[in-house]
Formats: sequence, structure tokens, C-alpha cells
Amino acid sequence: MTKRMTLRGEHHVTHGSHFFTALVANSGDSSDWIGDNHAIVTIMLAGEDAADYFCAGDHFALWVGHDIADGVVTRRLFI
Repeated sequence: MTKRMTLRGEHHVTHGSHFFTALVANSGDSSDWIGDNHAIVTIMLAGEDAADYFCAGDHFALWVGHDIADGVVTRRLFI
């Protein structure tokens, strides 16, 4: 299931936070994966400056008024 969510990342140089609108899809069968102890997701986002915030190894947060989950970027794909 794919959900439209807000992703918060930290700039590599300034360490300031920036919010991006993203599509988040889980790889499992569960439609209610938020709140699970662990979930592998695919995040799709667009933004000219996204590379300044998200590289392999960078941490990010899913945000809905506050952080609801956090994760680590494992790889990026540019299309």
C-alpha cells in the first residue's frame, strides 16, 4: 500500500531540517505498517535539492505533526 506522507531530512552542510512530500510504499502485505517495530519501505520523492538531504547512510523521519517513524537511506535511484 502506498501512502502520501511528509519526510523530514537534515541538510548535509547546514544541518537544518527540510520537509518533503513523498510517496511511501511498504514491501509487505500489511496495509497498516506504521507503528510496526520494523518495516522496509520504498520512498519516492521529487526535489531539486533532495540530494542535499538524502544520501546512503543518512537518517530521515516520517512526519505527521511530529516524528512517527525514523529510518536510514540504504540506496538512491535517480530517474
